[in-house]
Amino acid sequence: MHIAVEESMGVPVWQGVLPMSTDDALTKIDNAYKRGAHAVIVSGPRNPSKWHTDREHSPLPIIVYDEPKLSARFPTDVVVDLLRHPSVAGYKDSTKDLIHASLVLSKLPHLAYYSGSDGLTWPLMALGACGVISLLVDPFPTLLRELVDNARAFHVSMARTLHHCIVEIRQVLTRWPNQAGYKSVLQAYGVGQGSVVTQGFEPSQLLADIQRVQTRFPAIAIRPFGT
Repeated sequence: MHIAVEESMGVPVWQGVLPMSTDDALTKIDNAYKRGAHAVIVSGPRNPSKWHTDREHSPLPIIVYDEPKLSARFPTDVVVDLLRHPSVAGYKDSTKDLIHASLVLSKLPHLAYYSGSDGLTWPLMALGACGVISLLVDPFPTLLRELVDNARAFHVSMARTLHHCIVEIRQVLTRWPNQAGYKSVLQAYGVGQGSVVTQGFEPSQLLADIQRVQTRFPAIAIRPFGT
C-alpha cells in the first residue's frame, strides 16, 4: 500500500478489505488509513447490523462492496439505508441484479455507483452508475476506459459495441478457474511473475481466442496492458 500511494501521483488509492468479523474490519480499515489509503472497499457481513459499526468508526470513506459470494444478500431497502450514511462514499454492485440496481439508483440518484461486473458496466451506466471497479482493467485498461467514456458521452452505438466486445473477452478469460486467463494475458505481455498452473489451461489457445474476438470487432483495438 505504501508503494501504491507513493507512486500514485496524486490519484486516490482505495484498498480492498475482506473482513472476517467486525473487529477484523475495523483493524484492516485502520491499517489502510495508516498506510495512506484514501478510501476502503469493504465487503458486507452476514448480518447487516454489523455494517453500522463499520460505518460509525471508520476513519476513511467506505465503498460498500455488495458481492453475494462474500456476504449475505440484503434486501434492497436495507442496502439503501446502509448507503445513506455520511461515511459511505460509494457502492460497488456485484449482485448482477438490474432490478435491484434500478431501485437503488432511483432512490439515491447522486450515489457514486460502480459496476462490480465488467459485463454489466454499460447497462448499469445506462441506469445511472458512474463507472466500474474492474478486474478486466488489469489486462485491458483501454477497453474499459473507452466504454466508460462513450457511455458518459451517450455515444450509444459505440458503447454497445464495446460492451459486446468486453462480454466476449470476459467469456474467454473466465473459461478457466483461479483467474488463470487474466494472469496469463498479463504475463504474455511482460506483466506479472511466476507461472500459471491450471489443469487443461493453454496460454496459446487463450491468446488465439482473444485474437478471434479482435477479428469480430475490427473497429476496436483490443490492446493489452502497456501496448
